[in-house]
Amino acid sequence: MSKYRFKTEEEFKKDKLWDDEYNTPLGWAASEKMNIFLGSDIPEELTKYCDSKGDFIFRGWGFSSEDYILKEKNTVNTNGFEYLGDTLMEVSDDGESWKTRAVFGKKNNEYIAWAGSDNLEGAKLEYLTVSWKHARPIKTKLTLQEVADKFGLDVNEIEIVDCEE
Repeated sequence: MSKYRFKTEEEFKKDKLWDDEYNTPLGWAASEKMNIFLGSDIPEELTKYCDSKGDFIFRGWGFSSEDYILKEKNTVNTNGFEYLGDTLMEVSDDGESWKTRAVFGKKNNEYIAWAGSDNLEGAKLEYLTVSWKHARPIKTKLTLQEVADKFGLDVNEIEIVDCEE
């Protein structure tokens, strides 16, 4: 039984990874030939790549970690528990003060995380859980020097502007 599957069109759109112009997920062939994989199972032999959140080639096409999810993800059991897989996220009760935790589920509109574990390795040793009212993906934190290095610029050549300007 396959552990992972490719995301569906709706999931790509929800994650803002859909290209409306070409009617395909971002990074997929513009010809729509790869769309046959939407929602389909990923073969067992590729599980090792998915477990490590890696990229892989399947039937001559390249896929990234943004293209697939655990099959159990987004399924709600009869007790109302939604399994999310162990995912590092920022969590909060007030929406202002955030902590990094390994979140694994959601129930009654609250996110359930392993207590005190701010990394996936620590979560393996944890047995206590804490619920949180809010959860969001971890923001990528970069220094101005890292941005300059990425674009081959001097830090004095960069001006950070608000997206709404």
